[in-house]
Amino acid sequence: MKGNIRHSAYAMVACGVLLSLSVMPSSAQAHENQPDSKSTLAQVRDTAKDIVQPDSFQVGRDTQGGPSYIGIGANLGALGGTALGDTSLSVVSKVGLTHTFSTRPSVVTNFTDDATFLIPVTYDLKAFRVGELGSQEIKVAPYIGAGIAVSTDADVGPLLTGGLDIPVSERWTLNAAANAGFIDDVDLGVTVAAGYNF
Repeated sequence: MKGNIRHSAYAMVACGVLLSLSVMPSSAQAHENQPDSKSTLAQVRDTAKDIVQPDSFQVGRDTQGGPSYIGIGANLGALGGTALGDTSLSVVSKVGLTHTFSTRPSVVTNFTDDATFLIPVTYDLKAFRVGELGSQEIKVAPYIGAGIAVSTDADVGPLLTGGLDIPVSERWTLNAAANAGFIDDVDLGVTVAAGYNF
């Protein structure tokens, strides 16, 4: 009787040892498959950092008003003695700097000996929907800014600017702007242009 009890006890111990050995690798493997909570938290923080910093400085980036571009158009002069105040060709651009600010260097020339360089920094407002043209949604992005105007006569003066960007496709943006330069007198021009987005 004692021998049978002893053998039964040994058998139970042996079964327990075998059972624990069979369970250990699977539990260890499950532990290995669990992601490290610290590294996962670090990845989430890095991703959040990228999303939460939309106003980082980067030359040529999109602003909330749309993409950067370079284009050509016509300047309709209204007042003044420089090319800005005369009917002339205009080369325009927008170079995004942050989510809300850009610089918009441009030049207007009347193909004689006169050209005026405009170098403003603008605050770009968020584009808003104004309607539809067929299946194409039409948005308008206003902006205002200030800078300097430089004529080829080496005259320099302050510049005020304001306008609208109208993204018409993934590659093209229409632009309309009013520029007032204070060089010798007041020079006023209105530019209409088409820009290629980059």
